[in-house]
Amino acid sequence: VITALEGTPFQLTEIETLSILLAALAHDFRHPGVNNSFLIDTCDPIALRYNSISVLENYHASEALTLLRTREELNFLSHLPQATAKMISSTVVQLILSTDMAHHRDFIQHFSDRHTAGLDPLSASDRLLVLQIILKWADISNAARPFDVARKWSLLVQEEFWCQGDREKELGMTVLPAMDRSLPFNLNKSQCGFIE
Repeated sequence: VITALEGTPFQLTEIETLSILLAALAHDFRHPGVNNSFLIDTCDPIALRYNSISVLENYHASEALTLLRTREELNFLSHLPQATAKMISSTVVQLILSTDMAHHRDFIQHFSDRHTAGLDPLSASDRLLVLQIILKWADISNAARPFDVARKWSLLVQEEFWCQGDREKELGMTVLPAMDRSLPFNLNKSQCGFIE
């Protein structure tokens, strides 16, 4: 992202900075430890609520913003002009929705196309796209962290996958090889595949 923005006069506004920080805090809020496919395949109420579309991403955004709006002591947005608070909420939702890995390749292609054409710092859609890319990068950047941190997070994510696989086995569902703890596991190979 930094390379893509070199030579481009992109500077985040205070509202954009607040929006991306709030989205970063909320993007996995109340995560149930399973993926969208599991929720959809098990007809989980969360999947039904969001019509099986970006289920977790919609859920995280809704839960975080509902908490913010219903807990007066937390609702710092209530002190802002209504239009500003509405813009921040809308931006937060759009940012969180961009973390849905089901749309990752299309999203990256769109960013690449816009970058090639020339990102316009005066364009609202290009500014949003840059914020979305920054959040996506932060969301999946654990492999780029110092080795001890990257290794720790990789193992925690793998354990989450295995726990989902355990639940899938209990329910008689098909378990993907990466989620089956009874199969041989190679952390290096797993992380190289993720990085690619």
